Amino acid sequence: MLATDPEYMGKILGDLLPGRLSTDSKVVDLWIPRVVPRGKRGFAIQYNMKLTRGQNTGHENLILYGYMPGFDAEYQSYANNQNAIIIDEFGLVIPLFPYDPEFPKLADLFSPEYIIPVLAKCVAIGSGRDLELNEIRVLGYRLGRRCVVAYEITADKTRPAKFVAKLSADALKNHPWRKIRWLERNGFDPGAADGLTVPQICHLDDVSGAYFMEFVAGESLHDLIGRPEYIPGCEAAGKMLAKLHNSPTEISGSYSYHDELKNLESKFLFVGELFPCWNDRLLDMFSRLKRRASNLMMKHAPAVAHRDFYDKQVLYSPSRVTLLDCDGLTTSDPALDFGNFLAHLKLRARQDSDNAGALADATLAFGSAYDVHDQEFDNRINWWTAASLTRLACLYGLRPRWRHIAPELLNDAADELDQ
Repeated sequence: MLATDPEYMGKILGDLLPGRLSTDSKVVDLWIPRVVPRGKRGFAIQYNMKLTRGQNTGHENLILYGYMPGFDAEYQSYANNQNAIIIDEFGLVIPLFPYDPEFPKLADLFSPEYIIPVLAKCVAIGSGRDLELNEIRVLGYRLGRRCVVAYEITADKTRPAKFVAKLSADALKNHPWRKIRWLERNGFDPGAADGLTVPQICHLDDVSGAYFMEFVAGESLHDLIGRPEYIPGCEAAGKMLAKLHNSPTEISGSYSYHDELKNLESKFLFVGELFPCWNDRLLDMFSRLKRRASNLMMKHAPAVAHRDFYDKQVLYSPSRVTLLDCDGLTTSDPALDFGNFLAHLKLRARQDSDNAGALADATLAFGSAYDVHDQEFDNRINWWTAASLTRLACLYGLRPRWRHIAPELLNDAADELDQ
């Protein structure tokens, strides 16, 4: 597929971008870290680029998302907009960030005129006349889904401060920040005696729908792999998860085995269509998961679940451990989060075999710190680990760099169900 060929897309965007950004810009490198399904037949492709501008010898990083909609009408709605690059050859649309049709106010988060008065409310200094905006940096972005932006400011010419804003597609409707506030009230506040926390919310912007949080120091567990802090970090993650699962089950919503199977089925159909050679294996794994689920569905009490608990969601420092992206909290089988974390450790071992020993030690440290085990729980962990590994095989099979490990992840998933 040409849209996921880095060399081909590097040439295409190298020709098209200078006319849309600046005439002296040049693409010097392009790689594709992520391809994700969207809707029934569409998908989004992340393009990471390094640019040079004019005589400047330094590189500028740029991230754009290409979108191949599954329906012609949706494609035309993009194609008629001047803020997008259109490649008719294979129906690819590349909105020029910060244009995103799902976020009409996204550009405001990058406008000093708009954002300075908002940041002033985070530090409570009035209109913002004495606030200097030093840096705006994108921490994460998914087309039409979410954007996370970091700000560095100086208040009253002396006080440096950092904040993070998050804007998600359902923010104005579902108020995802409420779940973070709920965790703050239930023992995860920044001053928690055990050091297990969530970021503190500083301000809610009713206009853009973004919520602003403190910038928390620390490194993700993913970035600590191979370093001495990694094992203590995974131990802290086990304690964090146990604390979350022991919280009062007052969170709305639920996520079940049936929901997971429905989610997996959509990915199987999509990936099997792109890679027919994997289709039999995917269908066999789905059948095995479905059969096993029927014996496990009623054998657990619901708990508060993160639903996306893995190594990049935990920031570690010796004095504070912080859980990120908590706006998707729900109630579910606690083995869901446990299995998803283990599946990602197995993924890291496939990505980096040199650290396989440390990852095995991390698995033990995480499980020992969680400290709740019986045979029934272990059986459910095996199921959720297998389901997560199968999902990861589908997603990483769409990423050119990691496509070769997808069959290995399916083998790991089968091994989990054999236990």
